[in-house]
Amino acid sequence: IPIPTPRTTTTTSTTTSTTTSTTTSTTTTASNCPTRTHLILGEAIAGTSCTVNTGASFIDHTKERSKERDFNMPRSKRAQLVHLTQTEKRTTREHKTSYIQEVRDAVDNHEQVYLFSYENMRSNKFKDIRMHFRDNNGEHKPSRILLGKNKLLKIALGKGPEDEYADNLRQVSKQIEGSVGLLFTSRPRKEVEGFFAGFSEPDFARAGFQSPRDVIITNEMLFNHPTSMLEQQFKKLGLPVDIDNGKIVLINSKNEHRLCKKGEELSPEKCKLLTHFGIKLSEFKVHLVCRWSDGEFDMLD
Repeated sequence: IPIPTPRTTTTTSTTTSTTTSTTTSTTTTASNCPTRTHLILGEAIAGTSCTVNTGASFIDHTKERSKERDFNMPRSKRAQLVHLTQTEKRTTREHKTSYIQEVRDAVDNHEQVYLFSYENMRSNKFKDIRMHFRDNNGEHKPSRILLGKNKLLKIALGKGPEDEYADNLRQVSKQIEGSVGLLFTSRPRKEVEGFFAGFSEPDFARAGFQSPRDVIITNEMLFNHPTSMLEQQFKKLGLPVDIDNGKIVLINSKNEHRLCKKGEELSPEKCKLLTHFGIKLSEFKVHLVCRWSDGEFDMLD
């Protein structure tokens, strides 16, 4: 389409000056951008970014569309997290092999092997046992205690006469079931068995524990607690209490309330109530099951 040329008239000086100013004010920012006349005629080149200074604002829609495409691009599958830690991944087979060898080395380095069982395990209580057998004042080799991984313990000691690591160790392996552990020590037999005979630590019961006796809560036990515990603790935990003359008491003028009965499985709420009243129902105990020393096997429990 031919570009129409602006009409000029020589009769008046006003028309000529107007045409000149219009032509001068039209500028482009790129050599391939259309002029003002092309934009007026609708011949703008598709996909070309340009700006025309005509005194009015011109919006570049091409850049906006490119930004939308970049924002909606799917995440690359090659983008992966790179961990900078120096910790090596543990190989399961190598770890099991080293644990079996560790058990067998303990058998060689100590004179006796004790198998013990435990109830209501508490890590802070069991720590006292470890510290007792670790400190020997240089008289004997430090004792060693291993817990858990019953299958690996059986493999390390041996399950039959053909694969047992030492004579009659298969008898110890047969007793490894449930919550048990091994004690490797060179201390005298009377000292070891005397320590475990009188070892018992009371502790607060946990959820799922069966109550060994009935527990009764009285108003005198409630008087020692502040009234702020009424809503925060007691009522939320299901204890039927109220406030009377500034003191926490049982509702309906009761003097006693049975919190739990003998043989009942305790819930988490009742265990928290027992903790508030300082009632310890469970007991951390360790029982010696059997003993092995230089091929001799003895049952102790």
